[in-house]
Amino acid sequence: MYKHLTSYPTPHGTQMRLTGRNHLTAKAVYGSMLANNWTALQTSVNHNLPIEAVAECIRYCLDNEAWVARRVARATVQREAK
Repeated sequence: MYKHLTSYPTPHGTQMRLTGRNHLTAKAVYGSMLANNWTALQTSVNHNLPIEAVAECIRYCLDNEAWVARRVARATVQREAK
């Protein structure tokens, strides 16, 4: 299904991360693209990723938009509680 993404379990469900990049998730790549108003190509360069990997991150996040939004909301609440 995905060439550049690997699933891994979390306490809140499965999350996708870049194969070989243990701490870089699809959500983080897509989020940085949106937050910085980058194109897919700029995101690819800035994260040192193949453009195909960025495209997979975008596709995964758009296909799982509700789940990603819940994760972002949970992280925001946790960060503001500190």
